[in-house]
Amino acid sequence: MTASSLLTRWRVRSLRFRILAVTAAAASLALVVALGAYEKTLEAVVGNTTTTAVTEQANQIASIIVAAREPASTLRSVPARGSVLQLLGSDGRVLSYNDVAAANRPLADLHAAPGQVVTTRVDGIPTNEHEAYVVVGRGLATGSEGGRGGGGATLLVATPLQTESLLIEGATTALGVLALLLLAGLLWLIDRVLGSALGRVERVRASVSEIGATRSPVRVPVPPGGDEITHLAQTMNDMLDRLQRADAAQRAFVSNASHELRSPLTAIRVISESSPAGIDAAGTAVVGAEALRMQRLVDDLLTLAKADDQGIALQHRDVDLDDVLIEEIRHLRATSSLTVVGDIHAARVSGDPDRLAQVVRNLVDNAVRHARSAIRLACGPGPARTLVITVDNDGDVVPPDLREAIFDRFIRLQDSRDRDTGGSGLGLSIVQALVEAHGGSVSAGVAPDGWCRFEVRLPQPA
Repeated sequence: MTASSLLTRWRVRSLRFRILAVTAAAASLALVVALGAYEKTLEAVVGNTTTTAVTEQANQIASIIVAAREPASTLRSVPARGSVLQLLGSDGRVLSYNDVAAANRPLADLHAAPGQVVTTRVDGIPTNEHEAYVVVGRGLATGSEGGRGGGGATLLVATPLQTESLLIEGATTALGVLALLLLAGLLWLIDRVLGSALGRVERVRASVSEIGATRSPVRVPVPPGGDEITHLAQTMNDMLDRLQRADAAQRAFVSNASHELRSPLTAIRVISESSPAGIDAAGTAVVGAEALRMQRLVDDLLTLAKADDQGIALQHRDVDLDDVLIEEIRHLRATSSLTVVGDIHAARVSGDPDRLAQVVRNLVDNAVRHARSAIRLACGPGPARTLVITVDNDGDVVPPDLREAIFDRFIRLQDSRDRDTGGSGLGLSIVQALVEAHGGSVSAGVAPDGWCRFEVRLPQPA
């Protein structure tokens, strides 16, 4: 089986299985390392303790041998406490012993100077070849080596490590069993937690899979508590609400766009069908006006589509807003019977002059449709390093509950619909998109004298 197939099989496993498998593998590896370190540490501690005890025993026996008149025969009468004793001459010959099995060969290859202590660990001695021993060599300064001339001798004391080995093995085994039980309990607890958590996730997934369309009123059940899964369910419900609102807005957009296009198309069709011999001058004028109306609607839709998709491309340069408003006032006075009042102060911003002129034109067109007799335009410095444009009219003010919705697409107030002023309901949406593209804001409100007001705030250049 190749590594890629193993990886594929691993990936198709459930998340619950993978978490448990990784946890078990990591915990087992950590357990093996910890038990190994524990065993080595325990061996070192027990070994040091045993070596210290044997060294103390060798010192005591050495004192007895040095004080005895017959050192070579003393070992047979010294209490060994389970140890094997051996006295070696300076040439390595066995001079004395307490076990006949140690009569012919030294217990270990140790030679110590008088007063020196050396230690080693061997896996067997002549008396027992299958057990580990700690051997301590103690150098002696005696007048004779068993009556065979002068020189130094070495006392060897060998103590078995069987008890200590059993202690280390038993302690390590007990700790390993306890650790395995704890690991099993930990995996069981993790499995229960994962089962509870992933079960709630599965219920969220199942609820989402039941939602067949964005208009569905079905929502994800929100589990109690304040953990991440609860937040996930709440976020899913918020997303479904946004999708439902977006779907409703899209359907309203398509419906309103179709409705707005139907009127000019119907007028063009009626004129073409009622003029088999050709369209006269009046019909041509009507067709031209309706075609211009459709073109404006399409241009507005394209502007909003760009704003939604990738943002509106702006050609930034210095723009004198006062010049833009003065030009609009001249145009109004020449084409409208309304009274036009201006309160213009010097105001320069960095932006796209054509788009800013479109903002002013759309606001003025909206004011013209709703004004009774007068319109007022103003611009100048505002608070917090902003420049403010206001377009007021003496018509009805926008109701407070509609001052945000008025900037939605195809939204028109009822009086505007009743009068059929020809607006598509996209002008204010375009104003908002263009102003926000310049880093500003637009709002509807009431002027100090009670007139209807639309206010644009743009950031003032440094």
